[in-house]
Amino acid sequence: AANDPKTFEFYGNLHTDITLQPKLIMSGVDMKMRLTRSKSAFYLRADADAAATSPYFNIDEIYLYIRRVKLNNEVFLNIDKYLSSETAKYSLDRVETKILTVEVGISNKQFDNLFLGNLPRRVIVGLLDHAGSDGVYATNPLHFSPYDLRSINAFVNGMPVGKEYECKFEATTSTAPTRCARAYASLYNVATPAGMGHGINMDDYANNGYTLFCFDLSPDANPDGCDYLNPIQTGTFSMRMTFGTQTTAALNLFIYAEHSGLIEIDKTRSIINNV
Repeated sequence: AANDPKTFEFYGNLHTDITLQPKLIMSGVDMKMRLTRSKSAFYLRADADAAATSPYFNIDEIYLYIRRVKLNNEVFLNIDKYLSSETAKYSLDRVETKILTVEVGISNKQFDNLFLGNLPRRVIVGLLDHAGSDGVYATNPLHFSPYDLRSINAFVNGMPVGKEYECKFEATTSTAPTRCARAYASLYNVATPAGMGHGINMDDYANNGYTLFCFDLSPDANPDGCDYLNPIQTGTFSMRMTFGTQTTAALNLFIYAEHSGLIEIDKTRSIINNV
């Protein structure tokens, strides 16, 4: 609030397609970045009197740290010679997000043609409170809850992507066991790079806002394979979900998709291909 300001310092990576790819960008390539802020009710948490106290977040200073590598002359000339006949190719992950509405009073929902043409390599979905995900001070906008979801499956060209996830989420006060082990395991098998953990246990997954469902659409069952190029799959991607009880409030289906992308840069440092 204005009468009790605090100063914080943050440091981290820019989560953009080009900055997360592993290769160094050639010198002389024109690059611009634009940072756009959401409304304060989306990224700030406050109590019920937030509207009266008017919390705010002001950026005093911002710095962009860029790693620069100086090449010796021989390497530089060899690269320039190569670029006279070929292009520099950078494979990267392109991230696309979508938010779709799940209406009140339904027990099943079909989403057709979520992606047409080039298909993503990995898809992660979760359900959010409709009002909260738009930005409410007292609500976490990215709190993914099960909302009594019983099954969910994805389809490519009408064919199922593996066996559907079947779950039975119980209240924390219930003595009945929650059954969601296979869906929980997808956070390791699909969403997380091989050999790395994510710090989310089964209780967090079912009850504390981490209920996400992951689908691997990669042709070689390796959704993290960005060190080599795979043929881009094409077609249609759809989803179907079933609830144990009818939805009592409007929900948002949040969809996070990663596509295999490619950038080609020529000798003049112009981007001639961007897919």
